[in-house]
Amino acid sequence: MILSLLTTLSIASVAGDIYWEKEYPPARARAQEEGRIVFVAVLADDEARSDQYWDDVYSDRRVRAHSEETVNLVACLDAYDKKRCSCAQQAGLSRDEARYVEAAVRDELLAKNAEGVVASPQHLWFSPTGELLQCAAFEMTADEMVWCFVNARRRAGLKHDPMPEGLRAPVRFLTRELHTPADGDTYGRAFTPAEAKQELKTMKASMLGAGQGARFVRLAFTDDKAAQEYVYKELQSGVATWGGDEVIVRALHTMGLVAPASGWEIFEYYAEHKEARVRNACAVGLEQLGTSAGLKIIKTMLRREKDEGVKKNWLRALGSCGRSTSAVRKQMLGLAKRERDPVLKANILFALGWLDHHEDVREVLVEILHDGNADVRLRTAAVCAIALGRDESQLETVRKFAGGDAIPASLSDAAVAAVAILEGGDLIGLEASVKDSCADILPRERVFFRPSPKPEPR
Repeated sequence: MILSLLTTLSIASVAGDIYWEKEYPPARARAQEEGRIVFVAVLADDEARSDQYWDDVYSDRRVRAHSEETVNLVACLDAYDKKRCSCAQQAGLSRDEARYVEAAVRDELLAKNAEGVVASPQHLWFSPTGELLQCAAFEMTADEMVWCFVNARRRAGLKHDPMPEGLRAPVRFLTRELHTPADGDTYGRAFTPAEAKQELKTMKASMLGAGQGARFVRLAFTDDKAAQEYVYKELQSGVATWGGDEVIVRALHTMGLVAPASGWEIFEYYAEHKEARVRNACAVGLEQLGTSAGLKIIKTMLRREKDEGVKKNWLRALGSCGRSTSAVRKQMLGLAKRERDPVLKANILFALGWLDHHEDVREVLVEILHDGNADVRLRTAAVCAIALGRDESQLETVRKFAGGDAIPASLSDAAVAAVAILEGGDLIGLEASVKDSCADILPRERVFFRPSPKPEPR
């Protein structure tokens, strides 16, 4: 055992509290021989989301503990383009070592668009035999990465500890599917500060025209103070304002899909807009961002909102942005008990799925699910909430409602989708049931994530 450990240390490098393999073929061979999962990180230099993994995630003691059970590879996307690749240095790899690992990982494990671009940051877990288990693109917290490590072992059929309470999957999470950047995307990531500075200079000097929209979206996706300030200013007084409410709604929807957590302020700016559809877009955008920074404006709007079609979405945003807050949990449970309007109550019940797992939340959802006299929309929303929270402790409970003559069709369909999710599937299977039970008119693509469509053969 000591000899095996020494061998492992000789071919790997420790940095950021994770051991990163220096050579690809021996790493894959060892994973298969020892029955280990392969953990792959894809990162770029000087980009905020990538930097956050080095700063806040890989150093987490729980992540480190799980990584000691896996074979770890890092693809430093800038290893070929720069004399000094900070990603390689962080991983403790020489430039040549990083180049060889990156080339092998890119060719054998990653999905590329028509331009040959891969997404960054992204993280993938493969079985010991090389089967893709799961993929998570862009943001992920340390809690979410721990969830992914445990889930990967479960999906691979390896011995694993129970999933820790309160953990959940990241958004933009796929099982057995690779994430591919859209064709035409020449970066696959957000701008670095230097790139953002150049883009801002170009945007400010140019008239609106071809390509400007895509550049603006990439700035909105970039977690950079100057980029976000520009986006915020433009969405207050620029093209969105001259284009009328429809353009504002589309812009807010885009922000909900791509913005970093720091982009929440634009939703605060438009939250009290006179048009209901604008307020709706704000509520849905905040639900997709899921940032606690948005709680204050959400609570304000719940007190002021008169349109119940919009209020239901503020309720959903409350659950998403307050998922780890005990005060929000108590508020949501109280609302679930008191609310009589079936659409509002369905959305409250579904929003409970955003909350960290607690027994009092489980009790409410399971009680509604079993209540044969309850509105079927409420029972459907309850089973969808269990699936959204991926509460595997309720798998057998949910399975009882997946089929059978006595089960309403809409509830049965939702339960079938929920079983697939609780067994490791993607949330996209739940989208139709959520739309029907919660009367949704706006999509939540960041939540019900799906891989980009495969390019047509050329």
